[in-house]
Amino acid sequence: MLKGQDVVVCLYLAVSAKKRTYAEIAGVLKVSIGTAHGAAQRAQAAKLLDEHNQPIRPNLLEFLNHGLRYVFYPERGSLIRGVQTGAAAPGICEHLGSTPENSPVWPTPKGRARGYALTPLYPTVAEIASSNPTMHAALAAVDLLRIGSARERMVASEFLNELITPP
Repeated sequence: MLKGQDVVVCLYLAVSAKKRTYAEIAGVLKVSIGTAHGAAQRAQAAKLLDEHNQPIRPNLLEFLNHGLRYVFYPERGSLIRGVQTGAAAPGICEHLGSTPENSPVWPTPKGRARGYALTPLYPTVAEIASSNPTMHAALAAVDLLRIGSARERMVASEFLNELITPP
């Protein structure tokens, strides 16, 4: 069974420009090497990564667009401080043209935004987003696929397709 960190690892490998070692993946994603390895193994079994840990982009995009919100359904909480995600996140809000009020945030005391709590795919997501703008935008787009309206999901899907598909 896939876990949230498996999606985060796949997303990182898909937006990364080169092949990464488990130590590099673990360092960027703030997880242990064992967690990175386990995530890659499960993603390979699900046919989201090949045997060389390279994303199988059509499979990954299909899963993100059509299966993610059912497997990793959103859990919303109360108003809290955190890092913006979904439609309000940098990189995504520009594509939508507006920022909704009370937008979702990944809870963290270091966050600068206030909004309703959205349980992230993995606990380190807010920390990853703070240090990696590309991953922040990609993870926010994934959250928009989980929580967004039909129009927002379409924008997130197009955004991820451009980000994940090599030129």
